[in-house]
Amino acid sequence: MLFLSTVMFNTAFAGDMAVVPLLSKGLESAKVIQMTNLMSAELDFSGQYDFVDVLESKPSTLTSKCLNSNSCLREIANSNNVDALLAGAVAKVGSQLDFYVVYFDNNMIVRKLAFSLENKSSVIADEMGGYIQEVLTGVKPQKEDAMERPNLETTSSNELLGDDLSLDDLSMDSFDSSGLADQESQKAEEEARRRAEEEARRRAEEEARRAEEEARRRAEEEARRRAEAEIARIKAEEAKQASNNSEDEDLELLFKPSTVELVNEGSETNSNQNSYEEEYTMDLNFDDNSKSPPKRNKPSKKTSSYDNYSSSSYSETTKKSRDNDFAAATIALRFGSSKFQALNFVTYGGEVSYYIKGTPVSINLGAEGYATKRIIPEELLEEGEPPVQWNIILPINLGACAHFKSASGAITPYAGADFMIIPGYVRNTQGVATGFRARGGVDFGIADNLSFNLNTSLGLWSGDGFQYVQQDLTASSFIPQISAGTVFIF
Repeated sequence: MLFLSTVMFNTAFAGDMAVVPLLSKGLESAKVIQMTNLMSAELDFSGQYDFVDVLESKPSTLTSKCLNSNSCLREIANSNNVDALLAGAVAKVGSQLDFYVVYFDNNMIVRKLAFSLENKSSVIADEMGGYIQEVLTGVKPQKEDAMERPNLETTSSNELLGDDLSLDDLSMDSFDSSGLADQESQKAEEEARRRAEEEARRRAEEEARRAEEEARRRAEEEARRRAEAEIARIKAEEAKQASNNSEDEDLELLFKPSTVELVNEGSETNSNQNSYEEEYTMDLNFDDNSKSPPKRNKPSKKTSSYDNYSSSSYSETTKKSRDNDFAAATIALRFGSSKFQALNFVTYGGEVSYYIKGTPVSINLGAEGYATKRIIPEELLEEGEPPVQWNIILPINLGACAHFKSASGAITPYAGADFMIIPGYVRNTQGVATGFRARGGVDFGIADNLSFNLNTSLGLWSGDGFQYVQQDLTASSFIPQISAGTVFIF
């Protein structure tokens, strides 16, 4: 029976209405669009609104929960500049279609309606209009053999499509469920069966999870046990290997070819060229009855060792190593400059250093010539002598220095002090001047027995006769010096 709009208003509603595309599940999108357009046509035919149109697409905020939310529907209406909305959802249940329609106007939900139609185009076209008028006016349509309306609140949320669509969230303020006892009983049975299946599935998943955890625990325990066993096996093999290596080393040392190195005790400065080694190899082949004399290898300038074992040859143990120890003694020859008050000196001389055994401390004894061009006082001039002359004094130093070898052994800084005596610093007198100085310097290793030396010092000389050496000299004054030279190592 075709439902027509039999309930008309004397005055039309002022404003515009938008029909929102239905939320759906189990239906083709084309069919859902046809039903949405049918609802829009019924509204337009009723004449209750100035303008009725279908939204081009479903709003992203439209969900099953939004159908029961005034604020959500108000936001959709405002965003589309309309006064009223008609929205809803449809779900396919067997051979029927279950509808849930919401009428929104004046910023609030006016009415909700749930109904079912047979899933046939002719039935939908005939009966949709009456339900649209009912949701708008609240008046039920009059028809013969009206199809009973199921309670959609018992419909499972899994039967609907789209986002979080769930008819469980759609509440009916007043919905007549009379005459649906059988259908509700059937749905209750289906729900009970579904819940039983869900519970069985949950239990099966829980059992599977427990079994998986137990299997993982056992696998981890087995892996830990195997790792411990492997570590124990490796340690046992290492201990056995260490024992075998010790035995092998004992045998190797026992049967190692003997090496004797003879070192020429000639010139220390060219010991590498004057040393040679003679190596005798004993044949330990007991299967050969022939006796052969020991073989004598050619003299070699290279020192040998027992296959790179830690013990060194005789020459290596007796030769002084500049990388590991200090020399027994050194001789230094230096050339430099100095200044005492108005006198500028050119210095040259030598120094012998003896190292105290087992320490980096050396005792130093040296003498240097200090040559200067000076003005001789007139009373000291002999007949025919010029007043300006080159003269030399010979200070003698005695002191000690501490040496600090670098990690590489090539650079050795040092610091120390000396007591100084300057005899004969005044001609034709027995006067002696004294002094002391602090000194420091660096030795740069060039070879095992040769270094380059840089030496500096600052001292004080004192003598009553300095005033007779030159007219403008005082009895005492500081004297700096810098010199460089060569150090021979013994």
